[in-house]
Amino acid sequence: ALLHCRAVSLDLVEAFDRWHVSGRRGGMSLDPSYLVNMKDDTRWLADSPLADFLQFSEKSDPFFVVPSCREPQASPSNPMTATLQAKLRAKQSRGNQLPLQGPLLRRIRKAELVIMKESMQARLSHAERRPRPASAPRFGQAPPREAARPFVKDLAYAAAPEAAGAEAVAPRPKPTKLEKLDLGAYLALPWNVSESAAQELFERYIQRVPEALVQNTDTWQALEASLQGSGNDPRPVRGPLALEFFWLKRKDPDSDGARPSAETAEGLCVFQLQRSGGKAVGQLRHFSVLSMDFFEEALTSVKNLMFARLPVTSIRYVIWCREKGEDGKLKANTAVEDVLKNLCFRWFRFENNKGVRGKEMNRPRGEADPALPLEVPSLEICLGQVWLRGANVANVQKTVQYAGNLALAAGCLRALKGKDEADAPPPESLLDSVAAAAWASCKRSLQSAVFGGHLDHLLQHLTPMRLENAKSKETGERSSTALTCRMLQQMEEGGQELPEVMCQAVNEAPELVRRGLTQAALRQAVEGLNTETMVETLTQRNAKDGAFGRMVLALEWQQVNVLDENTFEVPVAAAARCVSHPHPLMYLATSDECIFVVAIPWHGLSVKDKDFFTTVTYLLRDATPMEPCPISSVQLFNLDVRQAVRPCNVDASPLAMGKTPLHVIDFSSLSVCTGRWMPGKLATESDMTAGVAAQQRFTLQRPFALCLWHNDMDELNAPLFASMVR
Repeated sequence: ALLHCRAVSLDLVEAFDRWHVSGRRGGMSLDPSYLVNMKDDTRWLADSPLADFLQFSEKSDPFFVVPSCREPQASPSNPMTATLQAKLRAKQSRGNQLPLQGPLLRRIRKAELVIMKESMQARLSHAERRPRPASAPRFGQAPPREAARPFVKDLAYAAAPEAAGAEAVAPRPKPTKLEKLDLGAYLALPWNVSESAAQELFERYIQRVPEALVQNTDTWQALEASLQGSGNDPRPVRGPLALEFFWLKRKDPDSDGARPSAETAEGLCVFQLQRSGGKAVGQLRHFSVLSMDFFEEALTSVKNLMFARLPVTSIRYVIWCREKGEDGKLKANTAVEDVLKNLCFRWFRFENNKGVRGKEMNRPRGEADPALPLEVPSLEICLGQVWLRGANVANVQKTVQYAGNLALAAGCLRALKGKDEADAPPPESLLDSVAAAAWASCKRSLQSAVFGGHLDHLLQHLTPMRLENAKSKETGERSSTALTCRMLQQMEEGGQELPEVMCQAVNEAPELVRRGLTQAALRQAVEGLNTETMVETLTQRNAKDGAFGRMVLALEWQQVNVLDENTFEVPVAAAARCVSHPHPLMYLATSDECIFVVAIPWHGLSVKDKDFFTTVTYLLRDATPMEPCPISSVQLFNLDVRQAVRPCNVDASPLAMGKTPLHVIDFSSLSVCTGRWMPGKLATESDMTAGVAAQQRFTLQRPFALCLWHNDMDELNAPLFASMVR
């Protein structure tokens, strides 16, 4: 059944792609959101009984590649890729496997790219706009000495009249530490203990709770699976999805102010942020009190706490059916269910965990609930480039080597070349009469052989000839232009796509950019970058055609230790050295297991801005792992590096894009912070021993480079993003 599902899914995606490429949408009604749903509709298998027999992925895997592969089949291009993959590889044996034929791998890869494009389009088009804070100074904003500044300061750029927009721009919002909240009748106080001490604390408390209330909520075994990892996924839940533990204590003006303990607390709540169907929801994992008499009052306070702290539109809670009814069947606690209904919780779906059934109740956010808090990702990265051909540029400045993101530049150039190929006339129309007649004769003969069933016999009489190897070769030149050309050739030869990036080429470039900038996620990320003038500028340029490449990426740290309002620590997943660089390269894990932030100190070194991306690329290519890793964590601070809209003219000849200069307009934004404030998160052992291991902590100081390494770009062997923090 799984193999049949894989085959049917491949056929469907390929049919959609053919329909999409043909452009003949008239008379047909196909919904691209179906492909977006395919991206995640197999995740439930990781928690199903089938997971006892096959190793399903909890990530997106619509074609069941993970249960079909034991180890990576190809040697990575970058020496660090194998090290990073080893950090994420599951420790347990995979057990059984699904068969996967070699010819299917290329089809699956192409189908995954189609789904990824549709998902990117949907995310950019339908992302909900997050609320904006007031214009007053933001909490946690970097001091003036750390103000944002343009990362490229090339004379050729500054000389252009339009370069006036390339000034320091306002930083992105940063997370705020909530003051005391009025939650109602009860206070919620964080545990402030380590993970190793949590179980003993929980067991001391739970002995005081009535059995009827213990049975309806998650036990310690269920919570431990998130803290320590489970058999299906041994990685613990970290970052913004981690569990938060709070004691509940009734408000009492005559209280002595002592913090509650396992022996004095009146209740306990454990919750976490979860992603469900692309939306953020608050999952109340454990809720218990000492008596049913104040169950509703305490739950009301917990509901207010979750809505005040979590950027979610609803709260969900599972009532496990562990009580035996009069008929001997297991059922939910009716008293608990009635209280939930009084608080506007409604049945959402049934859950099943190891044979125990549960009712999942959903509570949407209402007008009377606390306001939706600002959702600030730990890392927000935005890139945009518009490449124009045949633009009418008055007062043309001298052409320069492009100094921005060369990976995105290669993607835009590939889109332009793809447009040229699509617009080109059929090859036979370019032949003279004699060659056209020969071509038509060969075509008829092959068609007749195919339909007549004697193609093999015909091929035996053909004489094969050897073609010269047209694949590009690596040259010794390490310039920006050479690197761009090399990546462009690799994309064309291997059919590779840039992950998380959307590139399109059309004749009407202003209209393409106008539509692209109205997409919610991109519009939100480019605030303050002067992009509102781009459409008018492009219209004045009156270009023949153009390509628009953009990327908006929001990530969280996989694990973070907040030191103060502006400073935090991130564990180092791996470290590397490079003979041409005196400082170590530190790889930091993010919420996406394929993406790592690479921090590269730059003290005492200089690099020309026009060579920055090339220099960083070859540093990453030449890096070798440091085993064992000598650095435990990196100390960072809230920062912004934002580049407003900036034009330049690029020499097209070295890029094989004609003789007329290419006109490029680009912008970029990088925002780094701690992420959501989580006072109830348990401290890890590395957090508790931070003082002891201070000698292994690396404190980043300006200047340093921050890069984004994506494992799916291993063949290109280049960063997805790079920026200098000065």
